[in-house]
Amino acid sequence: MNMVEKNIVKHVLSELFKKLESEGIRYCILHSYETLPEVLISDVDIAIEKRGLERIDSILYQLADSHDLKIIQKLYYDVPACYYYVLAFWGKVSVPKFIQLDFLNDELGINKYFLGSEILLYKRRRYKNFYIPSASVEAAYLTIKKVTKRKFPKTTFKKLRKLYQEDNQGFEQLILKYFGRNNLVSLKELILSKTEGRGEILKKLYLSLMFRYYLPRPQKLFLKVLWLIRRLVTRIINPTGLIMCFLAPDGAGKSTIAKQILTHLRQGFRRTLYIHWRPGVLPPPRRVLNPKKWEKMTDDITVAPHKVPPQNLLISLIRFFYYTLDYIVGYCFKLKIAKIKTSLVVIDRYYYDFLFDLRRFRLNIPKWLPKLLLPIIPKPDMVVYLHNTPEELYKRKQELTLQELKRQVNEYQKMWSKLPNAYQINTNKPIDEITSEIVSLILEKKTTQTLPLLKID
Repeated sequence: MNMVEKNIVKHVLSELFKKLESEGIRYCILHSYETLPEVLISDVDIAIEKRGLERIDSILYQLADSHDLKIIQKLYYDVPACYYYVLAFWGKVSVPKFIQLDFLNDELGINKYFLGSEILLYKRRRYKNFYIPSASVEAAYLTIKKVTKRKFPKTTFKKLRKLYQEDNQGFEQLILKYFGRNNLVSLKELILSKTEGRGEILKKLYLSLMFRYYLPRPQKLFLKVLWLIRRLVTRIINPTGLIMCFLAPDGAGKSTIAKQILTHLRQGFRRTLYIHWRPGVLPPPRRVLNPKKWEKMTDDITVAPHKVPPQNLLISLIRFFYYTLDYIVGYCFKLKIAKIKTSLVVIDRYYYDFLFDLRRFRLNIPKWLPKLLLPIIPKPDMVVYLHNTPEELYKRKQELTLQELKRQVNEYQKMWSKLPNAYQINTNKPIDEITSEIVSLILEKKTTQTLPLLKID
């Protein structure tokens, strides 16, 4: 980030901390706070009391409004009440920047790191203009987190050694509670000196942690399962990802623009996924019919389109219905799941291409057939038609004749506005401007999608 962007982050976080303090809301930043509020090096993980969690939507909404930010994510990421927010703003070079905030409230002690809110907030201490956990609590949190993930990077060891020296007695009391006396020595060796056999030690510690925590407290495990079911249902009902597709004739720059968008918005989503043409849950028909020959064949049936004649009616119908089934099954088992997992899915072409160019896919079927089945095809959240003149498209790519490009552009112009959630973007400008325009549309779409999830006073 440049200085302007760092100042925006600094002001937003400082105002957030000030607002929480003015309302008497207890909170603390759990780790990686050394560079805050000036520099973000990761998500900001914040333990917060229940009253604060009930107010946080309104507080963030006010902050976003006063600083021209967009709240593009509110993700229910852990039980019982842990939420992940993403605030977006425009950087100096027309590239979006993101502030990622995790708020954790757990009065039941059933989150994936076991430590409840009251333990995390106990004896919190002032650091700069915000609060952090006590040394012993922070050390215990980091230890349990890394043991649960079964990863212990060198930077964590260095931090833990420092925290252990600050309050070794408090740390050992918490370790005894969660790991037991038998594992205390192993943990101390792991943190202070031992460098060999870490994998086996971490596995042993994780199993011990699980058994010691849940075996005497089966009610917590039962509660956790119930809350996880509730969380899963919530995520399915309110998926936080986005599925979009690009439409355009050859030469419009779909692939290049799609990949730039995925790069720019990577931090606004949990994952990104690029798909060419169809979901691909069902394998290409040629692979099914002749697996050995397939190894020597290309997977792209659109190489040199229109140069290969269409297949006969029967084969064309079989292939068309096979591809149509892939769009339906693929949406349910690939695209929808990706959307539930907060992924940005960008599809280069889609079923809609059958409406404009059957010849590309060597399909000798009636033109009315793809239109007839269109209502049963799952719809993306956004459809972006990249428009340019046939002459400019032909200049960029000569795989199709100028006459064919004129026909396709005319068809796209007549049809795109009839598609749900469709937008037209003119591509007669630099690619960075095109990308920024599309990214802006996505951010607006995500803001609209997220707003109903916010509980604003």
